[in-house]
Amino acid sequence: MFTKNTIKPTLGLMAASLLLSACGGGDGGDNTPPARDTGSISGNVFDAPVNGAKIDVFEYKDGKVGRKLDSTTSNAFGDYKLEFESSSMPLYVVAQQGSYTDPLTKEIVSSSANKTLRLEGIVNFSEGSDQKLMLTPLTNIVSGLAKYKIANGESGSDAVSEALDSINGMYGLMLTKPSQLISPKVARAVLLHQDTNMVLC
Repeated sequence: MFTKNTIKPTLGLMAASLLLSACGGGDGGDNTPPARDTGSISGNVFDAPVNGAKIDVFEYKDGKVGRKLDSTTSNAFGDYKLEFESSSMPLYVVAQQGSYTDPLTKEIVSSSANKTLRLEGIVNFSEGSDQKLMLTPLTNIVSGLAKYKIANGESGSDAVSEALDSINGMYGLMLTKPSQLISPKVARAVLLHQDTNMVLC
């Protein structure tokens, strides 16, 4: 039975209990979402191995470049590795600048059409996975085709999958390492098609 002397202490205890509950205290509970699993994207920047390219990876939601997840620089062999935390979604990877030795002329090449080198690619990333991605003139075409499909109503992940399937189907290869790539001379010819807005489908 409540009396005049017990009502105030009881109300005080109830208020304190509510405050602890609202703040997540009292039972040692932690409402912080669990950290995402760390994954990676690694591969090679290749139009002949590109040394010193700056490589960035971004979230890529329905054709829009979002938050940067990581950055690195390619080594003398064109190799790179990006490590980051991300949910499963399409990711956009771009390599800019750097240089390579032309295998035919032996000249150092650091630009194309009076612009610094730029190679890009798009992948459907799975959280916590370690995925491979070469960045080449062919992956530029994959990226452009995916962007075209997204602009015409495809979802981001479907557009990326279909673009990869289309280009891999045309050339009969998966772009994961230099030994699988066609010659740089042919690759540059393919890039020329892209630069002149030819549609490959």
